[in-house]
Amino acid sequence: MCEHGFPAPVPGCLGYNDPEYSFSHEEYAELKVTSPMFGVDCEMCLTSTKQLELTSISVIDEKGKLVYHTLVKPQNPIINYLTKYSGITEKMLRNVTKTLKDVHNDLRNILPPDAILVGHSLNSDLRAMKMMHPYVIDSSLIYNLTHCRKRRSSLKLLTKMFLKKDIQMNEAGHDPSEDARASLELVQLKLKNDLAFGDVIQGAKIIQNEQEVNVDSEKQDDMYKGNHSFSTSVEGSPHVYAFSIFQLANNMSLALVATPAGIKHYEEVFAKATQSLPHVEVVAGNKQVSQKAAQLTLEKDFIVLHMKMDTSLKKCGSPESQKAVLEKLDKRLSRIFSCAPVRSLITFVFTGSALDVPLKERSNGILMCCIKSQN
Repeated sequence: MCEHGFPAPVPGCLGYNDPEYSFSHEEYAELKVTSPMFGVDCEMCLTSTKQLELTSISVIDEKGKLVYHTLVKPQNPIINYLTKYSGITEKMLRNVTKTLKDVHNDLRNILPPDAILVGHSLNSDLRAMKMMHPYVIDSSLIYNLTHCRKRRSSLKLLTKMFLKKDIQMNEAGHDPSEDARASLELVQLKLKNDLAFGDVIQGAKIIQNEQEVNVDSEKQDDMYKGNHSFSTSVEGSPHVYAFSIFQLANNMSLALVATPAGIKHYEEVFAKATQSLPHVEVVAGNKQVSQKAAQLTLEKDFIVLHMKMDTSLKKCGSPESQKAVLEKLDKRLSRIFSCAPVRSLITFVFTGSALDVPLKERSNGILMCCIKSQN
């Protein structure tokens, strides 16, 4: 939460030891399967402090019902109503007396102590609310089309792509109730699917007119204006959205070492290569893969080696057989490590289950990496 700008009672985070920030409750309850979600969206105006202050807030329950909406009088004079985006005008706030403190009191009465707050760029809303809450889901983070967590996609685009709905069509400004409901529906859709759903960083594939695309944040509005058909595919897909790391390693000597079965996974990479291909070694088995890779560490700048476990640990009949499998693997990995030059970056990837394995039966992958020191 700190990394993504959420207020939190942690040193270095927004709200830490700041008297202007308050908690949504004095005490919280442990989360359960039945803990309710509430969609939240705020509109802000620019005040004399050159800060955005809360002027409107809506809260939606899981059924899409509006449970709270109010206009709010900022603490400081407004210098720009930002009407194009906020929908707030001077006339709307002329007789408003509700303060931020009043909003805090209202929310404490509405939200249970195990409430999960949902929103799009929810960190900005909580910042405007001057409120800290421990349980959040941000639709701008659990969906990603750009391969970068800091480049978030707009709620308007995500709603169009995944919910097949048009929002924010009113030229008079955003409706916080509409935005809160859209964000909540996106989260509910994600929960019905998979961790990777709608997130290219987790392995989702975005399809536009039967062609895979990478959605650049600068082009999202242009894509939205076009008459395109979007869908996503993760479960059961033979491959995921990816690019070749070989094509990013410019001016480096490259090598690929794999078994005959392993090399088949790279045929598509080679077919789409736009630069010279890496040095390729196809060897008989995993032992030979580790031996050849160890030999190449002094000759090549970048080496990819592909091994496949002969037997999964889950299928090993006893602790002794599991130990034997791991000792064999450790010997092969140690061979590569010992031959690598000092200051080599060494990374081992254990992929875990494929995406076509049912979610409850999947096993996690592991990534291990280190830089070899002089010691």
